[in-house]
Amino acid sequence: MVDVDGVCRKLDEAGVTGVSGFRKKLQDNRGCDAVVDGLLLEARAAMRFRQSGCGVEMGDRPDLKVASGGCVFFAEVTHFRRKLQDDVDDAALLAATDLLVPYGDTAATEGKQAWDQLVDVARKKVDQYRAGSPNILVAYSHSPNCVDEAIVPTSIASIESICRADLSDGLRKLNGILLVSEEINVSRGFRSAYYFECSECDVGMPGDVARMLRAIVS
Repeated sequence: MVDVDGVCRKLDEAGVTGVSGFRKKLQDNRGCDAVVDGLLLEARAAMRFRQSGCGVEMGDRPDLKVASGGCVFFAEVTHFRRKLQDDVDDAALLAATDLLVPYGDTAATEGKQAWDQLVDVARKKVDQYRAGSPNILVAYSHSPNCVDEAIVPTSIASIESICRADLSDGLRKLNGILLVSEEINVSRGFRSAYYFECSECDVGMPGDVARMLRAIVS
C-alpha cells in the first residue's frame, strides 16, 4: 500500500506545488496499482527537477509544469515496464560464448521495435503537450535491454522525419525525451538519465534549460 501522506510530505518539503490535487489522485486510485505506479513516477520526476533547481507544479495533462531560468516548460511522464524480451536477452547473455550477442530486438515478441514503441507513446501524448510552450517526455524504463539510451536517437530521428513531412503534426510540440533508466552506466559518468533533443519543434527550448536537462545524471 502506497504511503500517500509520506509521498506528499516529501513533495511539500521539497517545495513542489499542486500537491493537494496530486494527493487526491493518489487516494482515488489506491485500488489500481498501474495508475499508482505511474503517479509515483510523476512524483519522482518532480523531485528530480527540484534537485536541479527548477520550480515544479504537479498537474494533470500535462503531468508537470516546470520553471527553469525564466522559462516554463511542461513534462509528460511515461513508463516502460520490463519486457519478456529482457528475460530472453538476459538468458542469452548469460549463456553467451561469443563476444557479441544481439539483444533488445522486440520485433519477434511484440511485433515492433522498441524505438518505434517509444515514438508511438510520444504520439499518444500529443493531446497532453501544451501548445505554445516547450514540452518534454520523461520516459522511465525498467526494460534495460530494450528501452535504453541507445535506441532513443532512432526514435528522435523518426519523430523529426514525421515533423518535417507534416508541419501541422502534433509531435512538433515535443522538444525532447528525457530517458531515465533503472541501471546506472558507470562508463558514462554514473549516469541513469539522458536527454535527447528534437530539432523539429514549434517552440524552441532555451539553451540554458536544455543544458540543465542534459546535466541531469540520476
